[in-house]
Amino acid sequence: MLEFISTHIMEFGWTCIVGILAMLYKTIQKNFKKVLADNQNMKFGVQAVLHDRLIQKCTYIIQRGHVTTDDLDELEELNKPYKALGGNGTVKTALEKVKQLPLK
Repeated sequence: MLEFISTHIMEFGWTCIVGILAMLYKTIQKNFKKVLADNQNMKFGVQAVLHDRLIQKCTYIIQRGHVTTDDLDELEELNKPYKALGGNGTVKTALEKVKQLPLK
């Protein structure tokens, strides 16, 4: 009996270690996928807020009928991260309209 135990104790130990490592891997993988999904959702949220702010600012400036250098600087600062996050052409069109307004 002792011979059987001494022969197979290493196999049992390795089986336990591999099982524990597999459980740890699954847990880490699950948490990593959640972090990636959360990061993607944050990206979309920030992009949506920047889009909204840019469109609101452009609409206000267009209705006002003129643009200032401060307006242009602010729009550029908002547009940089928006473009980096994959912004679309809606904002680009609005910015082009703003840039055509008289500068005051």
